[in-house]
Amino acid sequence: MADKLAVVLVLQYRMVPRWLLKVILKLRDSGEVTFPAVFLFPDHDYHPSHSMVYRLHELLDQTVFRNGSDDDRPEDLIAILDNPVVYEYTNNDSLQPENFMKEDWDVLLNLSNVETPHWLEHSFCYGVLGFSIDPPFTMTGMDPCYRALVRREPYLTVTATWSGIFCAGKKVIHRSYLPVDRNSMIINERNAWGMCEIMIPRLISGLYRSGIGFIWEQMEKFRDEKVRSGVMNHAPLKLSGYRAFRNMAGVMTDFVRRKVFYRPQFRWFLMVDMKGHAGGSGQLDGYKPLYPPDGCFWADPYPVSEGGSNFIFAEEFDYRLDKGRISVIELDDLGNVIGINCIIDRPYHMSYPFVFKVGDTYYMIPETSANRTIELYECTNFPMEWKFVKHLAENIDAVDTTLFYHDHEWWMFTAVCTMPEFPDYRELFLYHAHDFLAEEWHSHPSNPVVSDIRNARPAGGVFIRDGKLYRPAQDCSGRYGRAINFNEISEIDTLRYSEKKAVRIKPPLNRGLKGIHTFNSCSELEVIDVYEYCKRFGS
Repeated sequence: MADKLAVVLVLQYRMVPRWLLKVILKLRDSGEVTFPAVFLFPDHDYHPSHSMVYRLHELLDQTVFRNGSDDDRPEDLIAILDNPVVYEYTNNDSLQPENFMKEDWDVLLNLSNVETPHWLEHSFCYGVLGFSIDPPFTMTGMDPCYRALVRREPYLTVTATWSGIFCAGKKVIHRSYLPVDRNSMIINERNAWGMCEIMIPRLISGLYRSGIGFIWEQMEKFRDEKVRSGVMNHAPLKLSGYRAFRNMAGVMTDFVRRKVFYRPQFRWFLMVDMKGHAGGSGQLDGYKPLYPPDGCFWADPYPVSEGGSNFIFAEEFDYRLDKGRISVIELDDLGNVIGINCIIDRPYHMSYPFVFKVGDTYYMIPETSANRTIELYECTNFPMEWKFVKHLAENIDAVDTTLFYHDHEWWMFTAVCTMPEFPDYRELFLYHAHDFLAEEWHSHPSNPVVSDIRNARPAGGVFIRDGKLYRPAQDCSGRYGRAINFNEISEIDTLRYSEKKAVRIKPPLNRGLKGIHTFNSCSELEVIDVYEYCKRFGS
């Protein structure tokens, strides 16, 4: 598309929060859009809560967790645009569509809580792009970020919808599932705003570069997602003082309980099944625990059977140094530990040793996001000696990089941090190359292929069962390591990617375990990592 997109904004007021101003400035400076007009639709239904308790909760939250952020500071958006025409209305009855129906405008970008009038939807060459922050379930008179906190909901979503002449009704064209902070509504707001800062320019740029076909592809990708009743800005709060007090007391009690009775570290260890019978079925019967030495934990296991011996490569995290290194654990035929050796140690944190074999040579890609690299190592004397080969990527905050070979192409999954202020949230990016030693890996056109706290981050190597490809993924909604999903890869090529959840593994709670986040197997054994909370008092 040669000409710039003529994007018309719908806002509630000319004063917008600073995070939204940054989005518009990013679009303006991209060279892909112009802003010829702005509609102002004041939200007459929004009234801040009159509950003194709620306002006290909000004040405490901002005092403790704002951390210098000014993302909600109001700014005059109209003043920074290039003299747009401003249509300001006090109610829908005053709209005069004949004033602008003949304008050559491409897209209406609705960044307000107000529904776009139907007659306005059909006034644009392409349609209406809207955004909302949604709760997991139907929202009743409560701001979604506040509700997610007080109801302890496992995730929030940021949703992009499309409507207009090219589709019947409103359709979801993108939805990101975000983690919920258990302590702060303002952190949840900043998380959602951060995703909006990424999602809005992505979609506008996709439309500019590929035309309406890009929107149709997005509709197909999210065809199973339903439109929810979310809001873009603060929602009306129908909240009594008593209910606000209960909510605040619940959040504070939970915060104090975790601080007083539990240590910040988890106790990670491994569980192994020497029979290897599950084959990705999700059944954990028969697994035995492998506990690390005092002063460290084991996580991110990757098993290899070689020369009649069984080995597990794993992250060995040293509590004293607050840093991980890569170690190899040797097992006997019964699954007992008979040897532990550190094999790769760098000044920066290392974890997730993804091991793969090409010909007769073993290679490893450990997680080195602390160095902002994706590093490749070659084994020169199995399993003890490894040498650095090259950086597959640099200047990237990526974790849990996982390779596999399929249809004469190498594929790389990696979980990339797209919001530096929220490192716990990552999106799954897919790259491909003809050779795993290639100088350049090509980014998949659907990137990020997964934007979902429940399913994005890799949890082990891709495996085949009954002729089907499965990708293990971490579910970190609600808490880290909530579960592992085995996703069947239904389509993968250089243009398309799709997967669907097939099997779900939860930590065996009857054993006191709270999390699980890696599954790997080889011919002789399967191994997972699990954790339990560390109590400050008692066992």
